[in-house]
Amino acid sequence: MITDEEIRAALDRVVARAPDPARIRAGFASRARAHRQRRALLVAGGALAAAGALGVPSILAWRDRRGQGPGDGTVPITPDVRTPPNLGPAVAEPIPNAAVQRVAMRYRPSWLPEGYVEMSRTASVGSDASNYQSREWMRVQDAAETPDKNSEPPPYIRLVLVPASRLELGDWRIPAKINGADGGVSLEDGQIPQVIWRIGNGLHLAVQVGSVGDDRTVALWIARSVEPDGVAGVECPLRFGWLPESLTGEHQVSLTQWGDTWRATLQVISDRIEVASVVYGQGITLPPDGTESMVRGRQGIVRSYENGGGWAYVFLNDGRDLLVSIASGSGVAVDDVVRIADKLDLGPPLYHGWIGQR
Repeated sequence: MITDEEIRAALDRVVARAPDPARIRAGFASRARAHRQRRALLVAGGALAAAGALGVPSILAWRDRRGQGPGDGTVPITPDVRTPPNLGPAVAEPIPNAAVQRVAMRYRPSWLPEGYVEMSRTASVGSDASNYQSREWMRVQDAAETPDKNSEPPPYIRLVLVPASRLELGDWRIPAKINGADGGVSLEDGQIPQVIWRIGNGLHLAVQVGSVGDDRTVALWIARSVEPDGVAGVECPLRFGWLPESLTGEHQVSLTQWGDTWRATLQVISDRIEVASVVYGQGITLPPDGTESMVRGRQGIVRSYENGGGWAYVFLNDGRDLLVSIASGSGVAVDDVVRIADKLDLGPPLYHGWIGQR
């Protein structure tokens, strides 16, 4: 069995760079639901076949021995002993401007392979502020490069806080104690290398590792180093000033390194599918077939989709791009897409000093 979060771990970076991401993510979600009741190996094989059919490079088959962590390529389910830290204690970050959304990150690793730096944080905001969080690390040389959808995904490490219903322990994983709690380790074949464990209140933590080298062993070492944080945070300068009543769901903010700069994203997630997103940063690639229109009082570009939805783009005075996207088939008129962009609140500069740090 392979879950939505496992598919996301393998393909999220590629999906995020493709045109009309909501439609693609919807396809992934529907594939996952269709295979939910199958056994692990059958589902894993189906997921890999689907990835091949889409032309997505599989990180499961590639080993990069550079930056190899402890272990010999196996998954030793060793006694539940804390991994000795190689990172310093959590460092307090500046108090943000009141106009900037900030969510405290609840957990952090105290051990990482050498050469990996943090490049992305994502969190739920509002009433679901603790329901989903994600932090991602990459090698220094990869984090500084602008992502290319035509290249293989680089090695990564991801720490995820997620509702248990979205990422199950499952009896197909190898049982393991993680920091005193019940957990599981992915099987050797077919599944995303990860370690999952319970933390109470209907939540799970997971460490997902791709193409680092001895991925499951490294994931186990990182998992046994995870500790509460509460000091680090993710800030987002974006707030919806208006949304159609039909666009409901969980709001998520993210801040990601993008080449030598950063990119902020605000999303609305409904039934695990992105139905609306705002991307704010430099070098945003426009989807095709747009037409000129006024957006936020400036000359912009818009496009409508069949059965509603579309996107609106504008280049802002601060030298950054703004792209508002609403899922195809949402029934939202393109004029309302423009209105979402017009009513969007853009806050002052945010703190991003953690990007590129251990």
